[in-house]
Amino acid sequence: MDLLRDSLDSALIIPRELLERPVAAIMTAPAVSVTEETPLGELAAVFGNRRINRLPVVTNDGAVLGIITRSDMIAAISDLR
Repeated sequence: MDLLRDSLDSALIIPRELLERPVAAIMTAPAVSVTEETPLGELAAVFGNRRINRLPVVTNDGAVLGIITRSDMIAAISDLR
């Protein structure tokens, strides 16, 4: 067993076999992404339909530009009002 501390200094005991699992074993596939040109309405639909809270923003060639979160979207919509 390994002892890890989060940013709030509360201790979590996580079995070593879980810490050694590859990301592929827990990731969501296939990957879902949006482009810089994706309209906010479409972004909202992806968040709602997929029940996810963040998405990579990619170029048309698939290069990652950044991350958009549900909170980013809500803030942008609030700013438009």
